[in-house]
Amino acid sequence: MPVEGQWERARTPFTPREKRVLGGLVVVLAALAVVLGVVAATSHEHLAPGCFRADIPETMGAAHIKVCGVQAKHLCSSSGLPVSVVDACRREGYATGRP
Repeated sequence: MPVEGQWERARTPFTPREKRVLGGLVVVLAALAVVLGVVAATSHEHLAPGCFRADIPETMGAAHIKVCGVQAKHLCSSSGLPVSVVDACRREGYATGRP
């Protein structure tokens, strides 16, 4: 059941003040989106020595893995690794199962 006066309120155009407020809100949200995009694009995860991060093929695209220490050594010595993982292992100085 409609509330009394609802049709008139819904059909009333915005006042100039309401338009300015909405415009300002849109500008602030757009600026915030740009700032967050820049921060996300420029920030890098700092990894401890002996750790590495690599992308591996997955069912729906790619997965990111981060391994350190004994896990990294064990992973790098495995055979059949994707090239991205082998490259990451070599950058960190781990022996790989590939020549």
